[in-house]
Amino acid sequence: MGKKSRSLITPVIGIVAVVLVVIVTGLLRKSRLDESSQALAISVTESIFVDEDFNVLVDSSHSSLLEQYTAENLILTMGSV
Repeated sequence: MGKKSRSLITPVIGIVAVVLVVIVTGLLRKSRLDESSQALAISVTESIFVDEDFNVLVDSSHSSLLEQYTAENLILTMGSV
């Protein structure tokens, strides 16, 4: 291995190391975001069902769901769960 090869290997190793750090950081951040999103979804759902305030859930329903069912039917269905 010549001097020229060694001088090329060092920057390549540095670049690979930086890329690996960026990838690992992104994966860890995604994992934390997934966990916090799941915790928020569970918290919101629990608060809706504990307080039995189904109107909040119906109000945030997608328009296509509201086209298929009336708000009263959705509230009755959620109340039976």
